[in-house]
Amino acid sequence: MPPLIAEELLVLAYEPDGLARGSAIRLDCALAGALLLELIVDGSVVTDGDQLSAVADADPAPLRELAKALASIAQEPSRTAQQAVLALASGLRRRLLAGLVDRGVLGDEVHRWLGVLQRHRFPERDPAIRADILRRLRAPTDPRTLGLAAMVIAAGLGDTVWSAEQRRAVHQRLSGFVAGTLVIDAVARAVRTSHARTMT
Repeated sequence: MPPLIAEELLVLAYEPDGLARGSAIRLDCALAGALLLELIVDGSVVTDGDQLSAVADADPAPLRELAKALASIAQEPSRTAQQAVLALASGLRRRLLAGLVDRGVLGDEVHRWLGVLQRHRFPERDPAIRADILRRLRAPTDPRTLGLAAMVIAAGLGDTVWSAEQRRAVHQRLSGFVAGTLVIDAVARAVRTSHARTMT
């Protein structure tokens, strides 16, 4: 089984030394968006505008996180993409990190901060994995890699992955990827909603 789009996004979101880049809320929403986008790409979820519905006779999702996401969408067929992102984001990063650590893709190191507080780092264990992801992202063509590129943008990581010229080329490739545009917008709205909740 290939890794989840969300797992590849998470590998890119952490520096080789194990520290996360960018906004935590934005990354969490983009990871949820990656699960949603994977279900759309593989035909398990269909869209009608911004509304989602699970395909009744879809093959069972092969991986636990995808299966949980599909079940969540099936339970609420009128859910919007933004609502799905918000619902799927809770605890997702922690579970995905645990899976990547179990498989030896990332490490899990505890560092003390200010001599008291513990902080986890998740350093890469095999630089070839990140290198392969970056190689595919330079000229994404297949739906899964286009989906990953869309979520890299949604997570605000584009500047760390592509040069300005490469970004223009990737945006052009994504221009006809309707599912990617839908989920990028849903992630952006979910991030705004999450930020608003933290301010109240």
